[in-house]
Amino acid sequence: MKKYIIMASSLVVSVAILATTVLALSTRQFTATEVDFKIVMNGEERTFHQPIVAIEGRTYLPIREFCDAVGYSISWDEEGRVVSMSDKKGLIFNDDLFTSREGVLENGRKYVFYGTDKHDFSLENYIKEWKLSAYTVFDVKIQEETLEKTINKVQGLSGWGLQNTENAGIAVYYDSEAEVLLFEKINYGRPQIGGISVIVVTCKDSVATLYSNGAV
Repeated sequence: MKKYIIMASSLVVSVAILATTVLALSTRQFTATEVDFKIVMNGEERTFHQPIVAIEGRTYLPIREFCDAVGYSISWDEEGRVVSMSDKKGLIFNDDLFTSREGVLENGRKYVFYGTDKHDFSLENYIKEWKLSAYTVFDVKIQEETLEKTINKVQGLSGWGLQNTENAGIAVYYDSEAEVLLFEKINYGRPQIGGISVIVVTCKDSVATLYSNGAV
């Protein structure tokens, strides 16, 4: 088994006490051993990209990955040196936003979700990169029970659901800092023509907004 020296800057959460207690930052060091057993959450095996370790007979998980897996939001205050967690991201559903995955909607349209395990997505950077200066707020809220149902509702708002499902799919990105989902149409086998438009759903209030570069 691999062994690690856990420094004060390492933030982990104990499985035994769930997410209610975070180890205080200090100058102490701990010897940790990487575990070789499985972690199962809600009946499903969970894979973590950072090491899962045991210290003095207790198991510790990477705190950010754990929070993403159970639907908690997490933030770090550098000045105050405080880790803050909230019990929900504000979403109506409790789907996993950590694990990237693909699927097919009822109308046959493919979608791909880029979870926080593989994609460090930033809505602010995306808007700047594509110069999305125009926006329209929809007068309906997206409040569905699952991520897949949310994608299906979004394609209805955008009109993407009326287009050929063989030529266009939907990519979904999650910004864990801003707590928003971004929905982007994917054109298969042909380049993007014309302007760019995406739909952003704010997780705290379920508000949907259409962003574009004004050339759609």
